[in-house]
Amino acid sequence: MKKKLKTILLIDDDTPTNYYHQIILQDANCTENVVIQYSSDRALDYFRTLKNNNQPFPELVFLDMNMPGWDGFQFIEMLQTFFPSTKDKIKIVILTSLPEAPSLQKIELDNQIVGVKSKPLTEKVVLELIQTHFSTNSSLMVF
Repeated sequence: MKKKLKTILLIDDDTPTNYYHQIILQDANCTENVVIQYSSDRALDYFRTLKNNNQPFPELVFLDMNMPGWDGFQFIEMLQTFFPSTKDKIKIVILTSLPEAPSLQKIELDNQIVGVKSKPLTEKVVLELIQTHFSTNSSLMVF
């Protein structure tokens, strides 16, 4: 049986990357919805809208580290400040195209961050992440 998340959020300022990742997620058939936000501040607004409308937050976020305005770590800090309940409910995967990984010290201090992956995503990486971090999650839909 294949497990499916309700919503996966992509946060990246690069349109072609988002388009490609959306296709990968659709091909993996691992989510009902793929939501794309092109900046950290827009993503935070998206979370505000969900909360105001009593809608569930996405279970998984793929977050680009290097964006104009707030970087990925600043976004995580703002998310946890304004929506502290997300810390236990949302898994974040940092995406980077840089050869060196983001500060591992910051990542190790935050259990909401479940991995750092190189761009572009692959279907194999996505399915492994979901299997590893959501296999016992009762909110998953099983088909």
